[in-house]
Amino acid sequence: MFGKSRMVIFWVFLVLELILLFSYTEKPEEEKEVQALPVALLAVFSLIFLCGKFYAFSGQLKDPDSTIYKNGNITIMAVDALKSQAAEIVEIAESSGAEVLVTTAYSCAMAYGSAALYYDKPLVFYVPDKDRRVWVYEDMKNRKDAMMLLYSLPVDENAELTLLYLEGMTVTSFFEDNYGIVRGGEYKWGMR
Repeated sequence: MFGKSRMVIFWVFLVLELILLFSYTEKPEEEKEVQALPVALLAVFSLIFLCGKFYAFSGQLKDPDSTIYKNGNITIMAVDALKSQAAEIVEIAESSGAEVLVTTAYSCAMAYGSAALYYDKPLVFYVPDKDRRVWVYEDMKNRKDAMMLLYSLPVDENAELTLLYLEGMTVTSFFEDNYGIVRGGEYKWGMR
């Protein structure tokens, strides 16, 4: 519940801090009684907002379509492992002349992390079904005749590597024609 209500808690804290700061000035007794009404109203409204957030949050818990219940594979890689895996696949890609690299094991962490590590290289780490980087997607939609390297994880002596020359095809059309995968579509890439 805290994650869903942190802004409400913050605003309540901020308003109470302001009230505390302004309460240090000496005021006549009549003004102090009048000032109690806004403080009470603030407490009531804060409680109403907090209860509303709790109700909305508990409603999401009961809704099977809410983001709380979305499931799927979440890949986590240690930074050192990602660095060593990325270095190995970049070396393989450079030696084979590949421009586009796609992991056959579903791993956004590998694609996005490697792209960040090797931003100065002319290599594109691509996630076929849901690459969030619009500029990469547009490039893959328009780039024809690319050399693409499909690789498995972990990248070691047992890694499965496939080098494809996409003659007359774009990268996105290759995945759509061969696997039925489009960005944001129902089919997922690399799910086993």
